[in-house]
Amino acid sequence: MKQAFKIFTLLIVSGCFYSGYDFYNFYSEDLPKMKVEQDAKARELASVQAELVHFQSFVKNIESVKHELKELNLQLESALESMPRTLNLSGLLRNLTQIADNSGVEVQAFKPRKVEEKEENKFYSTISIDCQMKGSFTRMLVFFDQVSRLKRILNVDAIKMRVPQERLARSSGVNAEIDLTLKAYRFTE
Repeated sequence: MKQAFKIFTLLIVSGCFYSGYDFYNFYSEDLPKMKVEQDAKARELASVQAELVHFQSFVKNIESVKHELKELNLQLESALESMPRTLNLSGLLRNLTQIADNSGVEVQAFKPRKVEEKEENKFYSTISIDCQMKGSFTRMLVFFDQVSRLKRILNVDAIKMRVPQERLARSSGVNAEIDLTLKAYRFTE
């Protein structure tokens, strides 16, 4: 029986040594690795939580962002009426002819020049249109007033008015010959 007791004691002591060695190995090697992994996971969790807070605030503000985007689109559409993406020269000349007819001014010629290329740091390009017209001074003022009321942006670059000498002799109905240059703009991206 003593023999069995010795074997049993030897097994208990060797089990204690093995358990102690295993505990020491866990405490000195595995536990630091687990703490590093735990810190990494904590940082990852904090990052994901911050991202979640950001997305939650975005979701809360999405309606206001949609409303702001809708307002910006309306402003862009309004701006594109003033400065369209295309020149649409035929439509512009048709509008100018109609305005001239309504104002009592006779259009003799429209001569579009070459489209000026977009300059650096500008969002538009231009085209100049030379116009020759006939009409009284007051009729020309009405024409310019109507042109200024167009939604499209047009600039009058140069005006040259002259009255032929034979018309000056007559006192009634003096018509001037007008040469002017209009500049039309178009939006370029």
